[in-house]
Amino acid sequence: MLNLKPPYYKMKNIAEKLNEAQVQKKIDDDDGEDNEPKILDEAQVQADAFVDAVTGESDEYYKKWSAIVILGPFIPAVLSLIIIFSGQLVLNTWTGYCGYALPSFISAAITVCYLFLLIYSWVFIGTHIVIRFPLIGPRTIAVPFTSLKWVIFLYAVIGFGSFITWIVGTVLYNLAYFCQTTSPGLYNYTLFLIAIYWLFFSIIGLYMVKIFFGTKIGTVLRESTRDATVHEAELSVFEAKFAMFDPEKERMMKSEDFPAFLKELGIFVPEEEMETLISTFDPEETEKLKYDLMIDWFKKYLAEREDDILNDAPEDIPTDKEELAIYNAEKKKRLQEKINDRKKR
Repeated sequence: MLNLKPPYYKMKNIAEKLNEAQVQKKIDDDDGEDNEPKILDEAQVQADAFVDAVTGESDEYYKKWSAIVILGPFIPAVLSLIIIFSGQLVLNTWTGYCGYALPSFISAAITVCYLFLLIYSWVFIGTHIVIRFPLIGPRTIAVPFTSLKWVIFLYAVIGFGSFITWIVGTVLYNLAYFCQTTSPGLYNYTLFLIAIYWLFFSIIGLYMVKIFFGTKIGTVLRESTRDATVHEAELSVFEAKFAMFDPEKERMMKSEDFPAFLKELGIFVPEEEMETLISTFDPEETEKLKYDLMIDWFKKYLAEREDDILNDAPEDIPTDKEELAIYNAEKKKRLQEKINDRKKR
């Protein structure tokens, strides 16, 4: 069987014994405050850390993988039994002629199924097997699994071997097209093996992608399908208006076009501040304003403007829950109307 518990608790007891003297000393030296539970908790944390360091597998690791590794292969195990019995039957009863090694592929598939069932069954029935040899005495030739990582590793090896086997089988099947008429039973059974394997391979592959990358994929999908935020919408407007004044795609704008650009954005800048602002975007005096400097300025402008729109004086903010909800909805509506007006221009 999967013998995880004895070595785990054996090492945990070792860790607790290592901490026992230190914990007892702290309790004996207690100055009167009730800090014994805290000390014991610290010792427990140290013991757990010791176990994790020795085994390389924490409780969280077992919670995540134990069900997948132990119960997950049940359906593949049932299919393996079906393939073993049906494959042996086909190999013993097929008739006709096929010039390709389809029987060899079926034999290899049966071998892979046997190896998989051996590992899967050993998870549940594994035990110590000791054989006494005449000259060298008793020797242990098999032990139960003591680590989920070993089980996962062996499954991975079998999975890789099966992948190579079925790749070869798929190629042989495509080449043995004429066996469809000369040996239909052998040809059709090979098709069954290939179809059932690649179906489950796809299902398992998608499930593993979900385990390892599901969170990242979900985040990307949510980001790509969600509505643009107010800030993102404003930046999109800036990009579109800037492109109107940058036909050469140089990420630059002529300084003479800057007032018209501000008008498109709906931004008012006093005459006395215009020259200073333009020089900020054109420090080398090339009469071309740099996009990077302009977008940085626009982001700061958005932050200041949103503060002006949304951050009313404290005395203007209602305290009643219903009135506060209406107040927040109105603020959001006002800001969205400004964005929509700017998009229409």
